[in-house]
Amino acid sequence: MRRPFLILFILLLTMQAMAHPMPASVVKLSVLEKSIKGEAKMPLPELESAIGKSINGIDNAFFRQYFTAHIRAVTNGKYWHTTIGSLSVAATQDSTVGKYQQVIVQFTLTPDDVNDLRQFTFDYDAIIHQVVTHKALVLVEQDWQNGIQTEESARQIGIIKLDVPTGKVIPLQVNLEKGSAWTGFVSMLKLGMQHIKEGTDHLLFLIVLLLPAMLLPVAKGWGKFGGLKYSTVNLLKIVTAFTIGHSITLLLGALGLVKLPDNQWRF
Repeated sequence: MRRPFLILFILLLTMQAMAHPMPASVVKLSVLEKSIKGEAKMPLPELESAIGKSINGIDNAFFRQYFTAHIRAVTNGKYWHTTIGSLSVAATQDSTVGKYQQVIVQFTLTPDDVNDLRQFTFDYDAIIHQVVTHKALVLVEQDWQNGIQTEESARQIGIIKLDVPTGKVIPLQVNLEKGSAWTGFVSMLKLGMQHIKEGTDHLLFLIVLLLPAMLLPVAKGWGKFGGLKYSTVNLLKIVTAFTIGHSITLLLGALGLVKLPDNQWRF
């Protein structure tokens, strides 16, 4: 009986000591074909409190081992393989605390059996195991089968925090709906259409394609107006082909099948 009261007492002291508590961590998961890619964003001051020292550099062996031990997935008692990708620190801003530094961790969780990708236990306690007032919001940002492809359509699936009665951090039980390939296709098609509609460069490119679509080809140039039926068919062909093509490229990028190096596109 004493343990819950002791934890509650510590919580009250910590809340009084922190006039402006830092924002929660945010973990975004993307369900791919054979693995789950994730991104965890957490306040730097909270991470420093958790490890008990100031952080001068984040991309090193210590933090790779640290996050490997505190970002895990398990199915039936068997832990998945955790791979830590890029580690970085970036400035951000919150309406309550103002500007602060946040740590960004890219990671990949890979099970032995791909059938476990939709039902597993997400064991995340990178800060919470030491800073008892902290919590982590977990969202699914990409899930092809359920039509989740953008940040706007991301769905929160749970919150990881300290369970005061037991004094433990309870892992999150993840149970994603089965969904279907058709749902994913329709969602990607809508995303492609929306992307084209909002992109000025895409619209200008389409205009260049559409302007001559109503004209009859003559030798090496364009002739007179081809008529309503001819123009309508050509316009539909061009718009449909462009939408399908752009949707395919978005799909390849979303599934991680094609990835272009960033440094080749910097000017």
